[in-house]
Amino acid sequence: MIHRFYTLWSPVYDWCAGPLFVEFRKKAIGLLDLKDGQRLLIPGVGTGLDFEYLPRGVETVGSDLNETMLGRARKRAEDLEFSVKLETADAQALPYPDASFDAAYLPCIVCVAPRGNRVLSEALRAVKPGGRVVVVDKFLGEGQKSGLARAAAELILGKIVSHVNRRWSEVREGVSGFEVLEEAAGPLGGFFRLYALRKSK
Repeated sequence: MIHRFYTLWSPVYDWCAGPLFVEFRKKAIGLLDLKDGQRLLIPGVGTGLDFEYLPRGVETVGSDLNETMLGRARKRAEDLEFSVKLETADAQALPYPDASFDAAYLPCIVCVAPRGNRVLSEALRAVKPGGRVVVVDKFLGEGQKSGLARAAAELILGKIVSHVNRRWSEVREGVSGFEVLEEAAGPLGGFFRLYALRKSK
């Protein structure tokens, strides 16, 4: 499965996914509209690149399937003196009760997991009515055609790192009970996009 490849990918992950996306990460986290005392869920937490930008008064729970990535996240949390509970879990089948979090942040997981719509559905299930879910990933635009380079990348990267040809409409297919508050294009000419959602009350 893809998540196993991240054991090899983890040593260079921060270098590839870090500096370019700082402002985009800050924007995404701001759209979570977090308040002190609230609970935040981060499925697919990876190496914890977002810890530096998260508010300290929020109870954060991060999960991932890859133990090597989680190990790097634990080290980052220690270095930043950031309090976070890190657990091994599949974002497609979260082990958390319904409506047990105030918000969920999905940084580059819906295009990594085999079933991105299941990741979104599980995050929404775990969030309280009225809570926010912010999705950040590499989406192919709805009216955009996949060029030869992107199609070739999908053939390789889609099996070992992440899908690069998924559209937002595919991820939200069959998932209900939310409204889109904001959509924004990010780095690399909009190759990355974010969607801020609010769970229906």
